[in-house]
Amino acid sequence: MSQDSLEVVRASWPREVDVVALLTDGESLVEAFGALAPDVEVEFVANAPGLPDARYRGAEGLADGWRDWLEPYESYWLAADELIDAGRDVLVLARVKARTHRDGVVIEHAPAAVCTVQDGQIVRARFYLDRDQALEAVGMRQ
Repeated sequence: MSQDSLEVVRASWPREVDVVALLTDGESLVEAFGALAPDVEVEFVANAPGLPDARYRGAEGLADGWRDWLEPYESYWLAADELIDAGRDVLVLARVKARTHRDGVVIEHAPAAVCTVQDGQIVRARFYLDRDQALEAVGMRQ
C-alpha cells in the first residue's frame, strides 16, 4: 500500500460523528465517509458464530448497512483514533460511545474497519465490532 492510500482514508474518514444522525440523510452519510467508489463493497462482519456477515454494495448499500447495524441505537458516536498502513489495506482503529433506544443503556467499545483503496477511492470497507478480527484480517493479530 502506498502512503497515498493512507492519506485517502485519512481525508475520507470522519474524525468523530454520530452515525445515527447521519442516517436521516443518506447523502450526508456518503459525504461523511467521502472518496467512496460508486460500487464500493461494504461488509459488516458478524462476531457471533453462525451469524452471517452482512454485505452491501454502493453508497446506498453503505447507508442500508449502517441502518441495519444501528437499529437498536438512539445515538452512535464513532471516532477514528488511529489509521495504520496494513499492506494493501488501511486499518482504522476506532472507539464508539452509543446509547440504546430501549432503556438508554450506554455502550462503549473499540471497533475497527479495514479499507481497501484503489485509484484514489475506497473500493471496499469492512466494519468489525471485534478489533481482533480486523487485526487478523490484515495479518496483524496482536
